[in-house]
Amino acid sequence: MSTSNSGTENLLPRLLIVDDAASIRNLLTRLLIPQGFEVESAENGQQALTLLEQSSFDLVITDIAMPIMDGLALTQKIVGTLPVDVIVMTGRIDEYSYDQVVSLGASDYIGKPFSAEEILLRVNRVLRERALRAESLRLQQEKEQASRFEAIGQLAAGIAHEINTPIQYIGDNVQFIGDSFQDVLDLLDKVGALIRDAGVKSLEDGYRNAAETADLDFMIREIPVAVEQTREGVDRIKEIIKAMKNFSHPGQEAHAMADLNQCIEATVIISKNEWKYIADLEMDLDENLPEIRCNPGELNQAVLNLIVNACHAVEEKMTGNAGQKGRIGIRTRLRENGVEIEVEDTGCGIPDDVLDRIFDPFFTTKAIGKGTGQGLAITRSIVVKRHNGTIDVETWPGMGTRFVIRLPLSP
Repeated sequence: MSTSNSGTENLLPRLLIVDDAASIRNLLTRLLIPQGFEVESAENGQQALTLLEQSSFDLVITDIAMPIMDGLALTQKIVGTLPVDVIVMTGRIDEYSYDQVVSLGASDYIGKPFSAEEILLRVNRVLRERALRAESLRLQQEKEQASRFEAIGQLAAGIAHEINTPIQYIGDNVQFIGDSFQDVLDLLDKVGALIRDAGVKSLEDGYRNAAETADLDFMIREIPVAVEQTREGVDRIKEIIKAMKNFSHPGQEAHAMADLNQCIEATVIISKNEWKYIADLEMDLDENLPEIRCNPGELNQAVLNLIVNACHAVEEKMTGNAGQKGRIGIRTRLRENGVEIEVEDTGCGIPDDVLDRIFDPFFTTKAIGKGTGQGLAITRSIVVKRHNGTIDVETWPGMGTRFVIRLPLSP
C-alpha cells in the first residue's frame, strides 16, 4: 500500500487525555475535537505510556489521582524522555500546588472543576509556546548547520584548490610519458627495421637478446595500459575536485542562476562513500533542464540529505542480506511551472504512524547516534522557505520511498 505526505501541509495537533473518569475523557474529547485537535484517551498513566511509545503526541492532559500509575509519575516519565508537553489537572488543589506540579516539568496546571474557556486557553497557550520553542530550535539548528556547511565548503574549496595544481602537473607529465613512450616505440621499430635490412646476423641476434633481457614485449604491452589507467585516475581526481568546488560554494548567501544537474552530479560524487557499498545509484537527468535561480549550496545540502536518508533506509532493509545491494534513483524533469528533483530508494519505507512527523525538527526513528532528526527538517526548510518550492513523499512500507522536490524557475 502506498502512502504519501506533503512537506507543506499543516498537521492537526495531537492531544492525549489521561483520566480514570470516563466522563472527563469524553467531556474533553467533545470539547477539543471541534477546535481542530486530534484527540486520543487513556484511563491511567501506564496505558498512556503505551500509547506514547506507539505514536507521537504534542500534548498530554493528565489527571493526578489514577490507579496503576498516577499523573505525577506519568509526568516524571515523560519529561526529559519524550518530546511532548504535559498539562496536569486535579480536583485536589489543596493537596497539589502549582509550584509542585511545575517543578516536575509540567507545562501548566488546571484545577477541577474547569470551564471550557479555561481549558482551551491553557491548551492553546502551551501549544503556542511549544511551537515557538520548536521554531527557535529549528532556526538555531539551521544557523549552526549553515555555519558548519559554510566552514566545510570553505575547507573543501581550499583543499580542492591545493590539490588541483599538483594534479595538473601529474596529468601533464602522464600525458608527456604516454606520448614519449609512443615515440620511443616508433624509434625501436625503425632501429629494428634497419638492423634487419642490414642483414648482419650478429646485430640481429644482439638486438633480439637485448630486447628479451629487457622484456621489451612486456613493456610494450603493459606500459600503455599503465599510462591509460593513470590518466583515468587523474581524470577521476579532477572530477572529484570539480565536484568539491561545485558542491561547496563557500559563503554564498544570495540566489544565482545555476545548473541543477551539475549540482546533483557534484553531490552524488561527494556522497559516493555513503552509497557505494549499500546501493547502486542511477541518475536520469533531463538534458533540457534550464538553469534556475537558486542557492546551489543549499540545494546541494538538500539533495545530500535525501541521498543519505535513502542510504540509511536501504541499509536497514539489507541488514542480514550480506552481499546484496539496493537501488537509489535520482531524476530531474522540466515541468510547466518549474523543475522536479526526484530521489527514490528501495529501502524499508516509512511506517504509516510516523509519516506525518518526518519533517518535524529532531524527529527520528533511527537508533541513538545514527541520526539527529534534522536532515529532512532542514531539507524542507531549504526547499519551502528558501526557494518557495514543495517537497512531497510517497512511501511503500517494506519496499521503498520517493521524495519529490518541486522548484519554481524563478523563486
